[in-house]
Amino acid sequence: MLQSCKDVTMTSFLRKERASDGAFSIIQALCVQELSVTMENCSINETSRLSNDWTAGSDNYRLDGSYAVLIDYYLKQIGHAAVKLNWQATRIEYHSSTKGKISGMADRVLVTNQHRDTLEANCVIVTVPLTVLRDRNIEFFPPFPEVKIRATKNLCMEPAYRIICRFQRIFWPREFGIIVCPNGFVSHIHQDCRFKKFSREVTELAVDRRVNRMLMQDDIQSDGCFMLSGFQTSELAAAKEELSDEEMTKGFLKQLDKIFGDGVRSSQTPASDSFIGSIVKWWSTEPFIRGSYSGPSLNSTKDDYSHLAEPLAGCVFFAGEGTRVDMPGTVAAAVTTGERAAKEVLTKVQN
Repeated sequence: MLQSCKDVTMTSFLRKERASDGAFSIIQALCVQELSVTMENCSINETSRLSNDWTAGSDNYRLDGSYAVLIDYYLKQIGHAAVKLNWQATRIEYHSSTKGKISGMADRVLVTNQHRDTLEANCVIVTVPLTVLRDRNIEFFPPFPEVKIRATKNLCMEPAYRIICRFQRIFWPREFGIIVCPNGFVSHIHQDCRFKKFSREVTELAVDRRVNRMLMQDDIQSDGCFMLSGFQTSELAAAKEELSDEEMTKGFLKQLDKIFGDGVRSSQTPASDSFIGSIVKWWSTEPFIRGSYSGPSLNSTKDDYSHLAEPLAGCVFFAGEGTRVDMPGTVAAAVTTGERAAKEVLTKVQN
């Protein structure tokens, strides 16, 4: 395990240790790609700290369906909710509406959108990605304190994509969860099959501290949707930003053929032979995302995550994967910090 020291980048650390090119590639694929940060900017201290403090487990899970399942679940808990779509917050103004309030506290928040429409509330929860805060796409008044501004700059949010390919049949071992591929066209390969029935029911939709995503368990029958997905972040993803979807698909299929084509299953190119279609998703091109998730860049510390989570004037609260120190970059962090912020709001209004 890496030991705490004066902070250096992963590249500098490996060069000092005279690591081989093979070791360099393995660490990049296995560790740095997962953190979504470049080798030239990856903090050794924060990588070590996250390894020690991590509470989300090491397994990967997926929802049965899409993340709409999460939205529907929480909307049901709320009851009546006014959902506004295409309503882009561009300014959040918070202040005290009456005299004699506690110093530093506010009780009125005015949110303005891209059309200058406004909403007034006692409290708001801000859940936008790190990039939106860093690039000041939302104007806060009074402005962000310096520690929050510094936190948005210290943490990074690199490019990322996922490519999903659908096949006519399964040509891979059904038990594998993830394949890490040093020097591969994609760095991580996941199995993403959908199933009709499940061997164990999921009785509660909740996020456990031991996992970083939620899972509908093992299959009994498949519905014929056989999928593999490839995932890549940071500089390795950025190097492919100019490729077309067709070129991305061709590169991924070639990698899958090389891994699974052994001649025993009647084909040296099982992926290409059974390919149906593909989707390539770049989060870095989404205007309200513009990246993957928060990563530990050089000289960042756990305090940066804590500062991002700190409320403003007791009425503007923050949630999201980048506001949790022990499992940033996970769905579990996004969900649990949202629950934490909701409890903070309840405490405020009940008092």
